[in-house]
Amino acid sequence: MPPRESTRRSTTRNLIGNDLFLGESLVTRILCPVTAITQFANNFINDGKSLLSGETDLPLLWARKEVYAWIRASQKTIDVRKGKPHIGTVATIQCGKYPALRLQIVKRETGSLAQIITEDNFKFVIPTAKTLKDAIDYLRRIYGTEEGIFTAYHLAQTKKQ
Repeated sequence: MPPRESTRRSTTRNLIGNDLFLGESLVTRILCPVTAITQFANNFINDGKSLLSGETDLPLLWARKEVYAWIRASQKTIDVRKGKPHIGTVATIQCGKYPALRLQIVKRETGSLAQIITEDNFKFVIPTAKTLKDAIDYLRRIYGTEEGIFTAYHLAQTKKQ
C-alpha cells in the first residue's frame, strides 16, 4: 500500500530540507524534474534584486547556444515563443552553464508566425536568415509547426551583460 500524501510530503521535506518543496509530493518531483528545476530557478532568480527593485520577471526562458550568442551580441532583439504572452517587464534568458541574461521587454506582439515575422523584422528574429522563409523555417524546426499562437518579445539590453 503506498504511503499517504502527508507522509510523502514529510518525506520530501526530510530529503530536500528547509521546506523548499513545501506542499508538493515526492511523486510530482520525480515525474516532472524539468518543471521542478525551472520552478526552482525562477524562485532563485525572483528572490534577488528584481523583487527589491520592483521589476517583474518572465519565467526563465531557455535558449540554444546559438540563440544565446545572438542575444548576448545584440544581433537578435526579437525572441519568438510559442503560446500566449507572459506577464513581466524583464526576460531572463538562460543557456546551460552560461550566465543568465536579463533583458528589458519593450514590446510584445501576439499572433501567427506570418503576422509577427515580416520582411522588416525577420533579421532581428533569426540573424543568419537570408529570407523571411528561412526565418520561418528555422522556427518551424524548433516548434514543429507554424500553426497556433506565437508571441514576439522585443528585447533591449538592461545593462552590460
